[in-house]
Amino acid sequence: MKKHVLILGASLMQKPAIEAARRLGCRITLVDGNPNALCRSSADSFELIDLKETEKIADFALCLKRNEGLHSVFTAGTDFSASVSYVAEKLGLPCHSYEAALNASIKDRMRSCFDTHKVPSPHYRSFKTGDEL
Repeated sequence: MKKHVLILGASLMQKPAIEAARRLGCRITLVDGNPNALCRSSADSFELIDLKETEKIADFALCLKRNEGLHSVFTAGTDFSASVSYVAEKLGLPCHSYEAALNASIKDRMRSCFDTHKVPSPHYRSFKTGDEL
């Protein structure tokens, strides 16, 4: 049985990952919110879901796992590594924890973790609105 990979994103930035998965003989499913995504035709299947819709991606991935088998969730060249962890965690696939991915993705959280664990980093300030500037 071919390994099946779900890749978040189907643009030029994901093309090297898609090509690598193809060379490894993987079945490839792409998810992207752009119906005209550049690499759409490079996949075995494509699902039109905005990458911000993590729950929809997770539901879709669960369907894939049940019906076709799914071995991994991946992204490259996007800001959606936390979405990958969220989906993979829901499916019981190997991944960084969703919390760790959020800590690495959301700058406020990242800097707070640095402060807590005495990791040197530049000083920073967070603002919720432009008025706070």
